[in-house]
Amino acid sequence: MPVTPQMIEVALAALLHDVGKPYERTGVESENLDHLFKYSHAGFTSRFFEDIQRDEGDCGWKGVSLVRIKTLASYHHNPSDTLQKLIATADHCSAGERLAMDGNETRLPYGKSRRPLLSLFSQINLQPEKTNAEWWKYDPASLARHDECVFPQPLGQPAEEGKEKYDRLHTEFYDRIRNLRNCPTALLVEAVMGVCRSSWSLIPSSARSDEVPDITLYDHSVVSAAIACALFAQQQSETDADKNRKKMLLVSGDVSGIQDFLLDLPNQASPGTAKLLRARSFYVTMLTRVAIVMILDRLGLPACNCLKDAGGQFTLLVPNTVAVHAELKKLRRELEEWTLRTFQGRLALILSEPVEIDDADFLEGRYGEFAEELKVQTDIAKKQKFRFALQTGSGWNIDAATMDTVPPDERSLDKRLKQLGTALTSAKYIVLSRKTDDNPDHLHFFDTLTLDLQHRLENVSDALAVFEINPENETTTFAAPYSMARHVPRLTQEEADELNKEKLPDEEEWRENQVRPFELIAKSAEGVKCLAVLKADVDRLGQIFFHGLKKKKNATLSRFAVLSRFLNGVRPQNTVCN
Repeated sequence: MPVTPQMIEVALAALLHDVGKPYERTGVESENLDHLFKYSHAGFTSRFFEDIQRDEGDCGWKGVSLVRIKTLASYHHNPSDTLQKLIATADHCSAGERLAMDGNETRLPYGKSRRPLLSLFSQINLQPEKTNAEWWKYDPASLARHDECVFPQPLGQPAEEGKEKYDRLHTEFYDRIRNLRNCPTALLVEAVMGVCRSSWSLIPSSARSDEVPDITLYDHSVVSAAIACALFAQQQSETDADKNRKKMLLVSGDVSGIQDFLLDLPNQASPGTAKLLRARSFYVTMLTRVAIVMILDRLGLPACNCLKDAGGQFTLLVPNTVAVHAELKKLRRELEEWTLRTFQGRLALILSEPVEIDDADFLEGRYGEFAEELKVQTDIAKKQKFRFALQTGSGWNIDAATMDTVPPDERSLDKRLKQLGTALTSAKYIVLSRKTDDNPDHLHFFDTLTLDLQHRLENVSDALAVFEINPENETTTFAAPYSMARHVPRLTQEEADELNKEKLPDEEEWRENQVRPFELIAKSAEGVKCLAVLKADVDRLGQIFFHGLKKKKNATLSRFAVLSRFLNGVRPQNTVCN
């Protein structure tokens, strides 16, 4: 069920309801905007959309109305109709996670533009008998333009005036939003999330002097949008059977067998091993993301309803209706049957039983309890993987339980992955479409979806999602929320000339910008002229999420989202990752 234009408008209004906060922090004249909108930042939200309408007209974005989005977003503190009240409820649920000051943050500077985002890692404590270290802070910055901004600084450093920083942030944000004028309607939510992620990941959602500013504006906005869309979908399809139950569901997905799949390499060194490892890593990453897109598309929900996507795991917030429960059962069987057939048990993609949650649970700070219950349901599903594929209502499914014995050279995934590993070094975009074909350069998922690696962004009008690997420039007409580690060392012209002097007559000629061979990379080492492999991991992730926050009320949805994103790698878009 494709996402409807009205759902997209609800999502965009909730995503941008607080766009007035960074706008207000630029120091621009207020014009008594709080008189009409109760709070001044809501007035600046209205002013932001007026600026867009002035420059782009009401059809600045394809397929949706800026007038309706502006009204929904601007009146979230003073709602007068059903949809405005829905946005207000979602905002209250998300904002209800904020903590009151307890006296330990008294050194925070006053002033909306000077109050910094505090690092959530300062609160992580796995030893309750010990007190945490001092708070650390982030300065307002864009992820697209700064390399060091993701590393927090001691709070004790003198506070700088932030109006100029917010002015640069807002100007960049405004320009990138305007560049979405040609973005297909179905991809608008995903695109706006990408712009918000870049500009709002290092600024606080709250600058009030009585609240701890440890939740990013980006995560507050995405959580608000997810709740708003889930509530809207629940209202649209509610039946008598859906009444008297909680309005939303949390659903978890998990890919197991990742390490074995990645590292099941030839025992002896052979050409293409590095390409295969690169491609398998990419493939597992895309497996979860494609699954997320497919599930949300089938449920008629936009990209913001994925609350977490990291380390082969994801969490979705969906409406609690009979129709959604039935669709989730179908999806669970389809995912298990496809992964069993494709990987013959090496990889498994499972969906947990859903956990019911209500808007009141967010307001009462009880999300941590539901997250723990979801973890229990995920663990149960992992212990029963392929249950839906291997069993029917009357017993075992013998056909599914019998492994296919087609010769490897006829159905080898590794052969296609090696081709993918080569293409990844030069592709700039990945387009996910609702189609299948026989093109050997494409990857197919779940028998219905196709991934196409593109050098230039083309033919995206029917795309379900677009993933950005190495964009043409920083201000493309389309922006995606996902950026990936994508640096590959390449040859200079001088290096290519040197290699050509030593090549054999029957070898192909080296060219500038080709991938630099391992031997040449090793020669650039300062010590022994050898290559090294670095494998990093984070221990005790479960403890960090479920026990690391020193107070139970700190374990909220937005904080979980912040931890997940920062641990997964909140990095500037132009960072090179070797």
